[in-house]
Amino acid sequence: MRPVPNRPGFGFRPHKRYALGAYRRPPGYYFRQWDVGVTLPGFFLAQSYWLTAGTYGLSPPPPGTQWIRVDSDALLVTIATGRVLQVVPNIFY
Repeated sequence: MRPVPNRPGFGFRPHKRYALGAYRRPPGYYFRQWDVGVTLPGFFLAQSYWLTAGTYGLSPPPPGTQWIRVDSDALLVTIATGRVLQVVPNIFY
């Protein structure tokens, strides 16, 4: 498991990891570690990457935000801009 940095946005370490099925990266996408404050590319805002609110030990997203799956991480992003507000690393396998 990747260590969880002690910085804003890394609010908690998941108590459990989840198998969520096959994951398809968008064409041209390469792996990277996401950080709070960066903007997620628009193709990740498609509903096929959205996580169901309140599942996987994640808190329900505030209005205007959504949990998004990117590789093995869950990212809380602002829907309007794609700005990353919180990162939960390595929650999926």
